[in-house]
Amino acid sequence: MPFIKLLKSDKKLLCAVILGFIFIFSFICFLAGFKGRRYYFTFEEAGSARKIVEVRKIPSEKYRTKLECYVEELILGPSVQRAVPVFPVGTKVLFCHESNRIVYINISEEAVTGLTAVDVEKEDEYKKKYGKTVLQVRYEQLRENIKKNFSDVKEVNLFIDGNFTFGEEIPRS
Repeated sequence: MPFIKLLKSDKKLLCAVILGFIFIFSFICFLAGFKGRRYYFTFEEAGSARKIVEVRKIPSEKYRTKLECYVEELILGPSVQRAVPVFPVGTKVLFCHESNRIVYINISEEAVTGLTAVDVEKEDEYKKKYGKTVLQVRYEQLRENIKKNFSDVKEVNLFIDGNFTFGEEIPRS
């Protein structure tokens, strides 16, 4: 009871105690609401060569690695309309596996069949500017995103509908 009398008589102490409780309460709420890790996603801006960076929290899922969750989210595309998805809408991740710092990703055939008229127009532009196809540029964008968020990854091998497309050569046995 003497502490309560002290609080009633000293207004500065009362304010300090109230602010302390507010700080502790807000810190606990922050920790309780923090589910997942922050990841960075880089997409091209439609109509320009600028990059748009998004930051998202991806919660951990039971029976799935962080890399699998990240690749799924990346393939889903950007959350802003002015950004271009890495692969066409409708592309699905068939599998994603990491072994010896090499990532193996197999995506559905929509990555090729879902190319839009804009992508076909960009094909000539990309060949002149970069000496690469639209698909090669998209693979590099996928690889850069993964390497930026998972520094232990050495290489990314991409398969489309089960067929090896880009990455390190895979030794045949």
